[in-house]
Amino acid sequence: MSVCRAIERGARVCALLVGVCGALALALLLSGHERALALGLPGSPLMKLGSALGFTFAGLAVAGMGLRSRARRLARAAAAALALLALLSLAIGLGWPGQSLAARAAPASLALTFVLVSVAALRFDPAAGRGLRSAVVACVTASALSAGVLAFYAAWWWHAGERLLLVTLAPQSAVLQALLALAVSALCLAATPPGFFRRHAALLSVAGTMTAALVGAWGLVMATTSASMSREVAQRTQSVVQTLVEHLHRSLDPADLILRQVALRIRDVGVERFARSRLEWAELAATAAALEQVDAILVLDREGRVASFSGRFPAVLPGNYAYRDYFLAHRRGETVYLGPLIRTAMGGPAFTYSRRIEDRDGAFAGVVVATLAPAYFRAFYRALDLGPDGAVGLFRTDQRTLVREPMPEPLEMVDMSRYALFSKHVPARDNGTFVGLSPFDQGERFIAYRVSGSLPVVVTASVGAAPLAAEFAGEFFASAMLLTLAVVVLANGTAQQLRAVARDHAQQRALQEREQHIREIAATVPGMLYQWYARRDGGSGFYYLSPRVQELFGQGPQAYERDWTAMVDARDRPEVRESVARAVAAQAPWQHEYRIAHASGQVRWVRAMSRPVRCTAREIVYTGFVIDVTEERRAQEALSDNERRYQTLIEGSLQGILVQKVHDGFKALFANEVAARMFGYANAAQLLEQPDLRHLLPEGVQAELRQGWQQLCEGTVESVHQRFAALRRDGTPFWMEMLGRRIDWRGDAALQLTIMDVTEQQRLEAELKRQASIDSLTSLLTRRQFNLQAEQELRRCRRSLQPLTALMIDIDHFKRVNDTHGHQGGDAVLVRVAEIVRGVLRGSDLAARFGGEEFVALLVGSDEAEAVGVAQRLREALHRESVPHKGREIRVTASFGISAWQPHEDSLEPALGRADEALYAAKAAGRDRVLVYGAAQAGAATAASPL
Repeated sequence: MSVCRAIERGARVCALLVGVCGALALALLLSGHERALALGLPGSPLMKLGSALGFTFAGLAVAGMGLRSRARRLARAAAAALALLALLSLAIGLGWPGQSLAARAAPASLALTFVLVSVAALRFDPAAGRGLRSAVVACVTASALSAGVLAFYAAWWWHAGERLLLVTLAPQSAVLQALLALAVSALCLAATPPGFFRRHAALLSVAGTMTAALVGAWGLVMATTSASMSREVAQRTQSVVQTLVEHLHRSLDPADLILRQVALRIRDVGVERFARSRLEWAELAATAAALEQVDAILVLDREGRVASFSGRFPAVLPGNYAYRDYFLAHRRGETVYLGPLIRTAMGGPAFTYSRRIEDRDGAFAGVVVATLAPAYFRAFYRALDLGPDGAVGLFRTDQRTLVREPMPEPLEMVDMSRYALFSKHVPARDNGTFVGLSPFDQGERFIAYRVSGSLPVVVTASVGAAPLAAEFAGEFFASAMLLTLAVVVLANGTAQQLRAVARDHAQQRALQEREQHIREIAATVPGMLYQWYARRDGGSGFYYLSPRVQELFGQGPQAYERDWTAMVDARDRPEVRESVARAVAAQAPWQHEYRIAHASGQVRWVRAMSRPVRCTAREIVYTGFVIDVTEERRAQEALSDNERRYQTLIEGSLQGILVQKVHDGFKALFANEVAARMFGYANAAQLLEQPDLRHLLPEGVQAELRQGWQQLCEGTVESVHQRFAALRRDGTPFWMEMLGRRIDWRGDAALQLTIMDVTEQQRLEAELKRQASIDSLTSLLTRRQFNLQAEQELRRCRRSLQPLTALMIDIDHFKRVNDTHGHQGGDAVLVRVAEIVRGVLRGSDLAARFGGEEFVALLVGSDEAEAVGVAQRLREALHRESVPHKGREIRVTASFGISAWQPHEDSLEPALGRADEALYAAKAAGRDRVLVYGAAQAGAATAASPL
């Protein structure tokens, strides 16, 4: 008792500590000192105002749980306030009544814990035996959620700079939540009656194991979800980075080609002659105007003066540009130079790409420079889908920004010196990913980068942590709700089991009391009770005979003072005496049925049973009873007659009849000749010689028979009817139809099976089913069968997150083929096209004839790009193939339409409709081509041309 009291006091102190910590955090938040709660963990979320207030209420509510004083009223008030606060936080977290209070409300997962704790605090009353289950659910859920959050923090801290922190619950909140769960669990432990765990150790061990398994499975799911989100972000950003590098080179290569041509032309004619030539200027201006990424092209002489300008002829631009970085770099000998972001003479921002000009002697003769428009790059960057908080950038390796989308204003205010990209990662590796603070918005971001192999530039793609954390918080809350429901179900089940155990104990006590009453009225039971002794010297007699002896034998107990076997019928007397002698010699129980001569002159059958209850050196004592079984014997004799008639009837049956014991290894008790021949035996005797029939019945059939037998025994059904594949004696399978009924067989329950061989009927049904699902001409799936299998593939791809693409195929000018070569020629073309489709598609893909000359294919695990490749191979195969018919070669082409199924679509119909639209667009564009739905709708020239 003292230990329980100590545990209870410790729990209440722990709860008060949680309340004090919550109040302290609340004071810091209200006074504007929230940074004091950061705990030196940059990037981790801070405790919210709703969380601090909730922990204050929760500490008070748990500290007063189960008390019988004014403190209990205070605790219940705190619990009610906690419940209201938690429900309000949940409503805000779910988007109602708005997001204006989202920054102050407690996170949804913590609000769920507050709801459970408030319910437990309001219901907890150990004296009345109420609320313990709610408290257990609260402590298990809170422990699991806090442990999961702390595990995420540990992984984030261990992989600092590599992993995103996806949890939105502050670490202080997770620790206080764990302390709160500890306090609730300690109060539950203190409220448990003494000896409770010892009495129910097995049941509680099972419940604990199942709870641990639930929590472990939940933790594994959340870890997998976190890893999947991080992996998806990494793949997305790295793909964008690769696209940025390729776009940069595609943008600079045309400009570099022009600059190279200008430099070679000036080497031949000189700067002055080039500058005076209107023809050269016209070519330069046309080239600059043709390149969208180029604002202007300038030629500077060796002194830095503008010799030629694509925007004006002659070039009359004041100033000298010998101070520019690119000019100085080329004068030092660099051939190509990508300059920083500058303010051009026209007033706009630009960065330069330039090339050194040399005269015929190889001496420095000037610079040809192209000013590149950041707006061109920003427009391309905006088209990249990185989400609402995504950002891409182009930087020089000397930490200077060239282009970023979104572009900060003013750019000069951004401090790049502490950016981990340049201080840590770029010097170490040419490409990679990391997590860090962005100098542009000071937010934590997941950043992927790549350094160009030919230029001193690095491109980045980043995603903000806040949207990802919000998405993960939704997953975390949903899984926490499911975990809570599972724990509630498990707690209810365990409570019901405990109540059942308590009922069993009460029933056992009542049974013991009833047994005492039974002993007292034993003398009044039907039949005669007796106690008989046999001494070692050969004497025997009765210690006790119940009063029913008069009714059974027609004589009083005094008749037994002489030899009792004298009342046994003379026909059974020798056998009775011999069986009694054997039992006494072996000191074994004795049982026998025999006839007696009643005092009225009637012959009656009785059954006597006894067992030795005391064996000494002097005597052996038997206690037993004798009952009248005359009517039972008559019923057995009548039953034997019925069985003989039954056997005669079923032996002549045209159907197989089999009687067997279900729970004795399917031992055959009876079989007629038809059943024996059905299983491959020459006669019924050979079948009955088998120890059991399990080798003839598959395990699944045995299980179904046991289930049907159980239903027959329970009386829920009168018969069971099944069709299944059984085995003959030689192992050959055959189909059998069975009708089973429960019968009485020689005093015991057995299963009578009426069986018929339906192998041929089953074969015919299978053939009909196959013909209904396969097109008779092309041997492809029918449209109906395709729809059924396509729905199955859709569900599987939805679960495994695989792509699924529909490919519609239509033979071009098929009516012309029919008109020219007849329908037999058309059928030959359809058969050959179907063979080509089967040959190109994979085994996992589906193909069907949709009607006439139209086919459809479902490419499982393939996206639209891969589907285009499949369609191209089909198209090329049709070009190569010809169909011989009546000495002529028929050649055909086909048009193809492609569309991918989208994960938000509930069926395949939208994708098939889009693919059909793309197919008819291909027909309209000239046939013999492949079109993807999006490209077909855009009407792009490249998409509309044959692949």
